[in-house]
This record gives sequence, C-alpha cells and structure tokens, in this order.
Amino acid sequence: IGYYGDRGDEVVTEDSAPGNDFLADLCVQWEEAARPAEELGVRTVIFRIGLVLAEDGGLLEPLKPVFKIGLGGWLGNGKQWMSWIHRSDIAGVYLHALDDESMNGVYNACTPTPVRNKEFCKILGEAMNRPVLFPVPGFIPRLLKGEFGTVATEGQRVSSKRLEQSGYSYAYSDLKRAFEAVL
Repeated sequence: IGYYGDRGDEVVTEDSAPGNDFLADLCVQWEEAARPAEELGVRTVIFRIGLVLAEDGGLLEPLKPVFKIGLGGWLGNGKQWMSWIHRSDIAGVYLHALDDESMNGVYNACTPTPVRNKEFCKILGEAMNRPVLFPVPGFIPRLLKGEFGTVATEGQRVSSKRLEQSGYSYAYSDLKRAFEAVL
C-alpha cells in the first residue's frame, strides 16, 4: 500500500494515483515489471499489501519489545491511517487468487477495517496488558530509520472493496481478534 503515499483521510482504491515518494516509486516499478506477463496474455494479479500482523516478523516485530516494557505509544498526532492484514489472511488472499480465475489486475490486500495509529496502539497495548499513555514524537522514527522511518508517520486509508467483491472472506477483520491470534 506504499504505492499510494501519504494520503491523509482520503480513501484510496486500486484506481487511485500513486504517491510521489520513494516507496510509491518503488511500488510502481514493481508493478510495471509484471506488465510484460499481462501483455503475453498471462493472468496477472498484483496485490498492494497492507501492514502485516504476524506472530513473528511483520509490523509487530519492532513494536512488541517497546510495548512490553511499557514504552509503547502512538506516533506523532496518531491520526494517520493504518490499513492492516493478518498473515493468515495474506495466505488466504493468495490461495483465493489462485483458485478464482476471474481475478485479474490490482487488488488491495488489507482488511476492510483500517484504524488510526492512536487506536491501533491503544488496542495493541490492551492486548499486551500494557499502558499506552503518550505519543512518540514523529522525528524519532525518522531519526532511527531515515527515509523509511518517515513512512511510519504517514498513512493510507485503503479500501479493500475489490477484494471483498471477489468473494474473499477474512479470517481476521477485527483488530482485537487479530492481536489475540498473534500475541
């Protein structure tokens, strides 16, 4: 979903234009690399994947230790949208695309329930039985991770309507249930 860049409150769909930052440019290049297969008549499905929640790895890997010691907090003002998906659903989405030959083109692979960063962090804190009391200044991720850290303070409110219309049924569309499964 980095394809879209920071979009504030705008709901983005597969038809939305790409952003104009490093990650958006990278995503555009990846998608363009798949175009020759399409031109040869090969059914091509491209997923723009949301923030992945997993037991190991994914978005939670750097967050769990910080939240565990009680220092977890939302980033900046906490208003940036987080479009997420559980790892089991990513696997399910890929299997769904393999089975459903009518799927073709770009699909947003995220749940239909994006949340703001502040809500995400509060629900994570509750799931870990840890307080979430204060924000993390926006400059901290940029200081630690450079340009990639900037992505942490930006967000995308991504629609998964096209994937839903294809008939995919989510195992985890509720953030609390997703955290319970991965923690």
